[in-house]
Amino acid sequence: MGLDETFDDGEPEPGAALFARAGFVDTIEPVEEMRQRLFRNADPVISDLNDSGNWAANESPSPGTADVEWSDSDSDSDGMSDSWGMTCFKSISAENGGADDDWDEDGSSNYDEYIAGTDPTHIDSVFAFQTVETGEDCVLTWSSATGKVYSLWGCTNLVSGEFSIINSPISSPPPLNTFTAGVDNAECMFFQLRIEGE
Repeated sequence: MGLDETFDDGEPEPGAALFARAGFVDTIEPVEEMRQRLFRNADPVISDLNDSGNWAANESPSPGTADVEWSDSDSDSDGMSDSWGMTCFKSISAENGGADDDWDEDGSSNYDEYIAGTDPTHIDSVFAFQTVETGEDCVLTWSSATGKVYSLWGCTNLVSGEFSIINSPISSPPPLNTFTAGVDNAECMFFQLRIEGE
C-alpha cells in the first residue's frame, strides 16, 4: 500500500493527506479476472495504483515513532523537521535521508513516514492496513501513531465511482487501531485511510 497516491495523474501536493489502501471482493469470479474486466478500458494510472497485490496486509504491526516531539526547524526546507532527521538518520543531510528517498525501502518515502509518524529506518513500520477481515462487516486494522487523526473512505467502483467518507475523525492510541466498517451487502469495496490535518 502506498502513500500519497492519487486517482488522477497529478502529483500530490506537499502535506497532502496520506492514503493506505485496502479492498475486498465477495464474488465467485476470480479476483484477477474481475480486475482485468473492470480495468480493461481504465486509465493505466488507476489500474496500477489498485493492483490487487497492493491490498495484502503486513504480517505484523509495528508502532511508529510515538511519543517523540520534534522541533519545527527545517533548515534544508525538505518538509521534515531537523530534529526528526537527526533522530532518524543522525544527520539532516544523510545519504538516502531526503524527503523523496526511502531509507528502509518499504515503499514509503521518508517524507510520508514523517507525516505518518512511522519509523523511516524500519521496514515493518509503514502507514498501511495491517489486516482486512471480511464477513458481514469489514474489520480493518492499521498501526497508529500518537497525535494522528485518521479518516476512512470507501468506494465500490474504482472506474466510475468516487471515494466517500465512512468515518472521521478516528483517533487511536498507538500501536494499533481497529475499525469495523459496514459494507451494506456490497460485492466489492475499496478503502482509503487518510491522515487528517497534515
